[in-house]
Amino acid sequence: MELTPHQTLFNTRYITSSEVRERLGVSRPTLHHHRRAGHLPNAIEINGQTFVVWERDFIEPYLLKWEESKGGKRDKQE
Repeated sequence: MELTPHQTLFNTRYITSSEVRERLGVSRPTLHHHRRAGHLPNAIEINGQTFVVWERDFIEPYLLKWEESKGGKRDKQE
């Protein structure tokens, strides 16, 4: 199935929590813990509800810092 131009634009601009978890090799609870602890920026809210995506350019420095601190080690909690 081919993506619509809007979906392609969304995928280019935003990263989902699932993509972040996969990239960092962490579980959902681990990502949630780090979000609540302030180690990641706030997720985007739409209509008062949290939609767990970030602008890629905005979160990238946080992800790089996390990856550097882990030294390439993956989270064992799943």
